[in-house]
Amino acid sequence: MTDEKTTDHPCAELSGDETLRLAWLSIESSPDAVYWFDDATRIVYANAAASRTLGYSHAELLRMTAADIDPTDAAAGVGHSGPVARITTVHRHKDGRLIPVDVTATQIVIGEGRYVAATVRDISSRRQTEASIENSEPGAGIAPVRVLVVEDNRLNQRVACATLERLGITVELANNGREAVEAMRRGPDRFDAILMDMQMPEMDGLEATTVIRKEFPHRAVPIIAATANTQRSERAACLAAGMNDFVSKPIDPRRLQSTLARWVRIPSAPRPPAPAPVLPPIRGVDIESVLARLDGKHDLLIRLLRGFVQEHGAAAATIAAAIARGDIDGALRMAHTVKGVAGTLSANAVYEAARALEVGLRQRQRETLPAHVERLGAALEVVCRSVAGWTEDPEAPMAASARPEPARAAIATVLTEFDGLLQNRLIPMDATRQSILLVDDVPANLEVLNAVLGADYELIFATSGQEALDLARDQLPDLILLDVVMPGMDGNEACRQLKADPRTKSIPIIFVTAMDLEEDEAAGLESGAIDYVTKPIRASIVRARVRNHLDLKRARDLLESLSITDPLTGLPNRRQFDAVLETEIRRAIRSKNHVGLLMCDLDRFKAYNDYYGHPAGDWCLREVASVFCETFRRAGELPARYGGEEFAVILPGATPPEARVMGERIRQAVEARLLPHTRSESAPRVTVSVGVASMLVTEEASASWLVQRADVALYASKRAGRNRVTCADQ
Repeated sequence: MTDEKTTDHPCAELSGDETLRLAWLSIESSPDAVYWFDDATRIVYANAAASRTLGYSHAELLRMTAADIDPTDAAAGVGHSGPVARITTVHRHKDGRLIPVDVTATQIVIGEGRYVAATVRDISSRRQTEASIENSEPGAGIAPVRVLVVEDNRLNQRVACATLERLGITVELANNGREAVEAMRRGPDRFDAILMDMQMPEMDGLEATTVIRKEFPHRAVPIIAATANTQRSERAACLAAGMNDFVSKPIDPRRLQSTLARWVRIPSAPRPPAPAPVLPPIRGVDIESVLARLDGKHDLLIRLLRGFVQEHGAAAATIAAAIARGDIDGALRMAHTVKGVAGTLSANAVYEAARALEVGLRQRQRETLPAHVERLGAALEVVCRSVAGWTEDPEAPMAASARPEPARAAIATVLTEFDGLLQNRLIPMDATRQSILLVDDVPANLEVLNAVLGADYELIFATSGQEALDLARDQLPDLILLDVVMPGMDGNEACRQLKADPRTKSIPIIFVTAMDLEEDEAAGLESGAIDYVTKPIRASIVRARVRNHLDLKRARDLLESLSITDPLTGLPNRRQFDAVLETEIRRAIRSKNHVGLLMCDLDRFKAYNDYYGHPAGDWCLREVASVFCETFRRAGELPARYGGEEFAVILPGATPPEARVMGERIRQAVEARLLPHTRSESAPRVTVSVGVASMLVTEEASASWLVQRADVALYASKRAGRNRVTCADQ
């Protein structure tokens, strides 16, 4: 007897607060006999297959112990010897026969109870099925069964149909969850299994499954989730809706066959001949991998690639346009679709680029979006060009929407409009083109630098040291190219003053001068310059150094942004909050004005994490952060993540009544988002308690005192029952 680590059975991951009903529901329709017993080996649950296999009624089984049906008591022993174990043994039928079986015993802890789930499978049936899977080509030998494939993406539909039909399965298609429900209503007994996509328009996979289980409680058709998200929280949501099993996207035929074998009896069949065509390479596509997925079907691969180019060749430009319109959700859906299809086709560079873009869109990482869109466009262009150059019909034209040149031009056009078009303030985004201040008293030198750099950067011109100081403080360029010898204030003095000013000290400065002595270069670097270029300039050297220093500046700016930004929500973090609050206090002292502060805490968030899991908790925090961003948009208002599940909002100029109104506004906005929270006693959804403080600032006031008052008011809200607003003066 050997312990094996496995999570093949959906129940293997259950622990903590999941209910017995949820666990039993997940195995009720299993074709294998399953029974549960407790520490005293009393049987506490048995599914219908157990009654059929062993000959006892359900009521009779619940009066028995594991030893009554396993004369060797092997099931009890193996169950308590490790988390998951397998053993070959015999079970006693009601008529006295001994049935040779394999028992898979899984330890499960639910609340205070410890149980063992024993899954019983006839040895001959199991060996026959496993031999078929092991010795056949992917999918060979599945007996005629009928599967409802629920998938909204046409290319994914074609892949699923080709895979299942090759396995001998009759397929019926539904384009979304609503159509799946209607198909079940037309005849629930027609389907042996349902392969259900998760993300679909009109009705998603979870909602469709919930409706099917509610309308057809006595028709336990296995529902298998097809999902790219295999996190525990996603699986728990699937089980809670009534799904039985999971298969990961992109779908692998062997994995799909073995998953179906757990729910549908699959006899063996002869192995069909498998042609192995030799294909020329397609850049950007792992031919060997995708042909293995498609069972070497050359014609199918061509159709799928053509469809991919037709439907998604211009996806980067379309996504860029959606972002520019502020349609982040639309862009997210498109990126998710491209990622899924590219994974199916083993277009790995496109898959990785789309995945990175999807993450950036989900987390509102605005600064990285242009680079992600550019990367996706470049990866798509490689595949589009390669597919256009190699198909079974080379003369067939590529769709205009999929030609790489228009797609690239559209991306470039839209990316230049990003700045100012995205209204979500989670992370500020710089303009697409970086800016350079050119300082030289000779106009001809400025013209030369303009010719070298003007095509790639926004250029600002100054002809004196003083003008350079004024423009740098006003425009805050990304880089300064500075001449040394100028009338009035020379370059060395201008450099020293720029480095002494907090507003401009972080701007890198490159000296561009005809002074080429070693001591001249040393003097320039000691005054604060980062590099030194001598005249006459060489265009390639100037471009390279400018590019390198701007890349360093961009990275440094990003690091600085990250140091004051909460990585999970994208909101300002505690460090930035403290600095801004101190600044607002000092400003209010000078203007004799109010400063308002909200301290907000998500109600019963520990219970949320315990019940839904930490990935779901992170998602919840991001959703709440987006509510704060949508609610506080006025100039000067600063929503921040204060720590854990606490958020804070600085309200410059807000009087106590005005601050209270804003506190009630955010409380209502969070509740209106309808984020489910079944473990909160204040409401069945995520809510927030708010503490409000506002003061007319005097010389004696301090930021810590204002925070303390708001914090006291927050705890008063929590003591009063949560999901409410309390002012510090109450």
